Order: sequence, then C-alpha cells, then structure tokens
Amino acid sequence: ESMRSRRLRPVGLAGLVLCLCVLPALGLSKPGEGNDAALLVLAGETTTRGARSGSLVFVSPETYQAFGSVDLGLVPAGAVLSPDERIVYVFAAEKGRGPAGTVAVVDIASRRLLATVDGGEEPWPVGFSPDGSRLYCMDSGTGERKASFSALDRATHARLARIQLPGSAPEALLSPDGTRIYVLLRDEAVKDAPWRLAVIDTRENTVVKDQPLGAQVPGHMVLSPDNRWVYVLDFGNNKGDAADGVLHVLDASSGDRLATLPVGAQPTRMAINHETGSVYVGARAR
Repeated sequence: ESMRSRRLRPVGLAGLVLCLCVLPALGLSKPGEGNDAALLVLAGETTTRGARSGSLVFVSPETYQAFGSVDLGLVPAGAVLSPDERIVYVFAAEKGRGPAGTVAVVDIASRRLLATVDGGEEPWPVGFSPDGSRLYCMDSGTGERKASFSALDRATHARLARIQLPGSAPEALLSPDGTRIYVLLRDEAVKDAPWRLAVIDTRENTVVKDQPLGAQVPGHMVLSPDNRWVYVLDFGNNKGDAADGVLHVLDASSGDRLATLPVGAQPTRMAINHETGSVYVGARAR
C-alpha cells in the first residue's frame, strides 16, 4: 500500500463542525511527555470574498472539543506525520491566501506554523528517509504541467532538490532503505509507448534509469519482500477489448526490465506472499 493511499484515516467527529467542511482526520499525535494527545483535523474554508484557506485544528479525543488551531495559508488536501510524530506536513490542494508554498510544516507541541515549502502545484507524500531527516513528495502533473519530485529537509524546512519529470506521475514507491524512488510516468509526447518507469537515486537526487514499459496501462507497483525486484502490473489496454495484461519484473537496483510475463485478460490487482515471495494476480475469466 502506497503512502499516498493511506495518508488520511477517517475518524468520526460527531457534533463537531469546523468552518465549511471537515476533511478526514490525520490521526492521534504524541507530542511528548506532559502533553495530551490530540486529534489533528484538516479544515478548509471559503470567506465571503471568495478567498480560500485552511487550518489544522487540534481536537481532544476525549471531549471532541477543539483546543487550538494553526492557520495554514493554503487549502489542505492531505497530511502526514513525521516518524517521531512531532511535525505534521500538510499538503495543499491549491495555494491559498498565505505564503507561496504548497507544503505547510507545523510543530505539534507548540502548535506553530514553522514554514511553508514549495513542493510543486499539487504535492503528495511518497515517504521519509529511514532516519526521518527528509520527506520525499511528488507532484503528479496534469495536462501541460509536468510531474516533479521534491526532497524536503526536516531540519531547515527547505527544499533540497527538485527534479522535473516527463509527463504525469500517477504512482510512486519508496524503497525500504530510502535510496530509490520508483515513479510510473505517462509521457504523452511518446504516442506509441507513453508509459515508463523512472528510478530516482535519493542520495544524488538524480534519475538513474528511465525504463520504457510500453503502450498499455500499468497501474499497480510493489517491491518483492527481499527488495530485489520491482513488479509493475500492466492492466492491458483501456479500449474494453479484454487485451491480455502483463507483469513487468524489474531489477530494483538498476531499474532494468528483466522479464515481461503474461497474466491473463484485464488483470485488476496483485498481492505478494511476504514469506514465500510469490506474486498473485487477479484477472478476469475469459
């Protein structure tokens, strides 16, 4: 499961209404000894003049009463906690009335906005480095706007690097050791085979491999339990004629494609047995 798909966890907030809408809660913070835990809620608002912004609201998990908030200066779309659960990074759906930045950095203990960082137009989190010192995020890109990768520094709240990528990026995956990010790309400039896999070296912040995948529709990506292989499930074409899907097997270190395996008509999902390393693919019966 990608960080993007699990970055928000819904929590019921009976009797609590914040601004005009309440987005799903991020989770329970643990700001340190002597501080009560808090439910962190993202709230967006529209003023009478049409300006849009949002805030991070601190709610007691016992009374469900708000006891503090931080004005973010942007319209929130999602958030993620730092590994030590002391910092929350809020990602913008769009820039609001605040500073020019799309990632708000909030200190939980002091309930203070530390910085806003430019993470791209519509960023989302990929993951943290193993030591928690860096946050990696992607801007998927839409239409004419290309995708980009950004590395944000935990200590300085600055963007360390940004890499422009060709096309749009619907999915990205961080290796457990934090040294590689695998990005699925669709490059409309390559009409006959727009799909590719980019491999980013996070130590050098460079693309070390750009592996073409073909013209069909890859949409699910996982790592093998030993982190040696990257599996990319290709759904087949999207024209409704039940074209066979394939499973691309790539070397996790180099990004080279080692094999392309047929997996049946219109596959939908895959799963890995983490004890045996076996890969299971569900496909439509003929």
